[in-house]
Amino acid sequence: MQVSKKFTAQWHNVTAQTLQEDIIPLYKPAILKNAINDWDITTKVAKSPNEILNYREEKIDYPPIGLFIGDKSIHGRYAYGQSVNERNFKQVETNLENILAHLNNYTDDSPVTAYAGAVDIRSQLPQFERFNPFPILPKDKQAAPRAWIGNAAQISNHFDLSDNIACVVSGKREFTLFPPEQVSNLYVAPIDKTLAGPPASLVDISQPDFDAHPRYAQALESAEIATLEPGDALYIPSLWWHSVKSTGKFCMLVNYWWNNPKFRQDNTMMAMIHGLFSISHLPRAERQAWKSLFEYFVFQLDEVALSHLPENQRGVHSKMTPELHAMIYNYFTQNMKST
Repeated sequence: MQVSKKFTAQWHNVTAQTLQEDIIPLYKPAILKNAINDWDITTKVAKSPNEILNYREEKIDYPPIGLFIGDKSIHGRYAYGQSVNERNFKQVETNLENILAHLNNYTDDSPVTAYAGAVDIRSQLPQFERFNPFPILPKDKQAAPRAWIGNAAQISNHFDLSDNIACVVSGKREFTLFPPEQVSNLYVAPIDKTLAGPPASLVDISQPDFDAHPRYAQALESAEIATLEPGDALYIPSLWWHSVKSTGKFCMLVNYWWNNPKFRQDNTMMAMIHGLFSISHLPRAERQAWKSLFEYFVFQLDEVALSHLPENQRGVHSKMTPELHAMIYNYFTQNMKST
């Protein structure tokens, strides 16, 4: 099946102000061209992956790292097995030195491929940020760098609850991105049977089975493709679906997750699961009624809730402030305990 490709927009010379004022409000993926060209690590890993160990400090007992291991027959595609109850890979714990040794010795004849994701850089490479700063994001606990290293790999479509900037250090990356509303066309596995945290699609993006997943063809009509070279970065808004294919003997990406809105909470997924628990089984007419109430009171896409009242009379529907945020949270937790 041939689908005309849409390519993600490229931005050059992106600053913190450009990101906040021009890119994020669009709620669209954006390639930040040459965003990390001045990083120390991009030159070092081109010589040898072991160079990243120079960002360590002596006499520190470094924590273990979770590592995906797959037989070479999966061709680096870490996914479900014959059902959503199975995986085509194993997960083990090891250290960074062992991971690098495997990657350094990897050839096409190697019996296994390996992939380490979301490695906490601050705990593994304490000197990394000193030599590889990323000034377009705040240097705080939210925007903490994480590393993704391995052989050539393919990661299934999934979304993140936070905004994401992915920076390519080594190897090439191709992202296929879908807007959130394509969820029904991506054939997603159950939320409680994920591959590595977020919900994931069952579709093989390299060889989609349109007989098993016919609506994926509709999703492709809305897809964007972002191809990144070393030194490039990609901004991915929260809840945008994205799959990733990496190519190269040693592939390394550094990403930053962070929540941009002032009152953003990490329990938005639990709010959806609460709705699944309390609303999804109701009769259709009642679900439609709740949909109307949610659209008015929660989503407020067409009208601010209770806009017929002055701001100081709207109670919990007033403009969000730290005080109101705390009041709603206390009301919620107290009522949850009593139900």
